[in-house]
Amino acid sequence: MNNNRNIFINKMLACLIFAISITACDQESIFTDEQYKKVIYLASDDDHIFKAVHMLDDKISRGYFSIGCGGSNYIDQDVSIELEPDTILFDKYNKSNFDIDTAKYAVLLDKSRYTIPSLSATLTTDNRDAYVKLPIDINLLGLSPDTTYFVPMSIKNVSHYEVNPDKYSVLYRVYMKNDYAEQQVTTYYTSKFDKTEEGDISRPGSASKIAHPLTKDKIRIFAGSQNFKADTADIRKWAMVVQIDKQTKLVSLSSYASIEIEQVGEPSENRYFEDHMMGTIYKRLFLHYRYRTLEKEALDSEPAQWSKWITVKESLRRLES
Repeated sequence: MNNNRNIFINKMLACLIFAISITACDQESIFTDEQYKKVIYLASDDDHIFKAVHMLDDKISRGYFSIGCGGSNYIDQDVSIELEPDTILFDKYNKSNFDIDTAKYAVLLDKSRYTIPSLSATLTTDNRDAYVKLPIDINLLGLSPDTTYFVPMSIKNVSHYEVNPDKYSVLYRVYMKNDYAEQQVTTYYTSKFDKTEEGDISRPGSASKIAHPLTKDKIRIFAGSQNFKADTADIRKWAMVVQIDKQTKLVSLSSYASIEIEQVGEPSENRYFEDHMMGTIYKRLFLHYRYRTLEKEALDSEPAQWSKWITVKESLRRLES
């Protein structure tokens, strides 16, 4: 009886030792064998959007599509990849996000505004980054900060391996940026001001203002203490343009749409200044102006109607994210 029991125990121990040895071999091979299938993909976030920030310093700004290869090991042969424009994902984006609210739809960046030198790229075996970049040159001048611009692209074919079915297309999102404001992360300025309505006394106040980049030296903000609203009528009524001269640091103010703006005081009362404190650079704007807003447009028999003039003297400081 004891002999049979010993035989059974020995068999169990042998099975256990065999299982442990197999597991050890598997754990060792995991570092050398392919864990995931090699698949080619276009880099993007979970919404298939690739966020590309373009500086407004130059007329033409260069960005990149990023093409990668998934897998635990490096590729063992060069891979030729060809892209092509594809609007299917773009149409799905607008429909799923905004349905019938077409006023909020993203738009395709006009083909006259960008150049893609080549739609083909090669991912080589000696490229240890496991991705390759394909350039796109964009003319940003005149683009609206209130519009979402996309360049949609998809993988047309590859010479080797497979294409990731969930990452074969991308919406290249164009974001603008200059030294004073950016789009991808909303730019806020805190404002402390004195405001005087025509025929009234001066009243102090404070506000938080959103700034949008327009060109390399221009931003758009709302006049006075008006809070920004992403509404076409409000933008036309309240928005003004702040232009900073990089050499003199003097600021010029002008209307973005219908508002009337006049600078007040000495030229130095409208200026840009960088305050260096404890290793931090605080970007400031000092503005002195008066404005009035259009209340009713002119008709054939009646002149336009305007609000009273409001004079504002304010100090703004950019809030860094």
